[in-house]
Amino acid sequence: MHKPRSNADGHTNGSLPPGAHYPDHSRNAAAGSDSRQNANPIPREVLELHGAGFSVVPCRADKKPLVRWIEYQKRQPTLEELHRWSRIKPACWAVVTGRISGVVVLDFDGPEGAQTLQNLGLKAHIKTPSGGFHVYVTLPEGVTVRTTNAKSDRLLGELYRGTDVRADGGYAVACGRNIKGEYKLLRPLIPDPWDSLPDELREYLTGNPNHAKAKRLLEKALSKAVVGCRNDVGFELACALRDALVPETSAERKRVRQADAGTQHVPTGAYQGGEILVGDWTENRRRQP
Repeated sequence: MHKPRSNADGHTNGSLPPGAHYPDHSRNAAAGSDSRQNANPIPREVLELHGAGFSVVPCRADKKPLVRWIEYQKRQPTLEELHRWSRIKPACWAVVTGRISGVVVLDFDGPEGAQTLQNLGLKAHIKTPSGGFHVYVTLPEGVTVRTTNAKSDRLLGELYRGTDVRADGGYAVACGRNIKGEYKLLRPLIPDPWDSLPDELREYLTGNPNHAKAKRLLEKALSKAVVGCRNDVGFELACALRDALVPETSAERKRVRQADAGTQHVPTGAYQGGEILVGDWTENRRRQP
């Protein structure tokens, strides 16, 4: 379970209850003790994020930061800074992702993203105004994950459709409103364990896409592996793995795991062919030109 991180002011807070809507900033209760702070309260959800150890910055309705946020990749803002920013009544607030907050945010957008979220067996923390979903995952010590998206990372778009990654060098709006509407908290914003992600996704995020490639190619091959064409499909799979630059050890591990998974994701008759593919893979690999 994620433990609240010590923040810049030495405080910790709990999480908002599931199903809560982030309120308009003008309706938040006063957070400071003096009259100036009472006149410009920090939104409750921002205090909760800050208390949990997240680095939080204010944003405009177009999601652009209102401050030079690069500094806050290295340190949390202080409560005094949060009070000062609250005076300008930001439309929304973002969590600076990566090492400073100890979190990776997976952003699933559109129907394809919603399907990927379901396929991965993950549960969203936040629903965005555009209908997308954010999942917060703990970033372990010693692990580096970069911010990327399907437009700049073609392979990410192929393997995990509709998915963007917010980590080192990125941020994700967590509360407030943008030009499309309000961010909705679906469950307490306690990041899920890193190990809750599938093996292939964890390895992809840390710079090793081989197992994710192997899984995609094997699933494609299994969909064709009807009885009577196993040799051709096995050879096609071996060539595809070679062309994708997947090491034999990576492909071997993934194909065996897939064969053990069952038949619910492949057509009738394909699993039998898939079992034979597993047995023939090494031989077909050697037949490659």
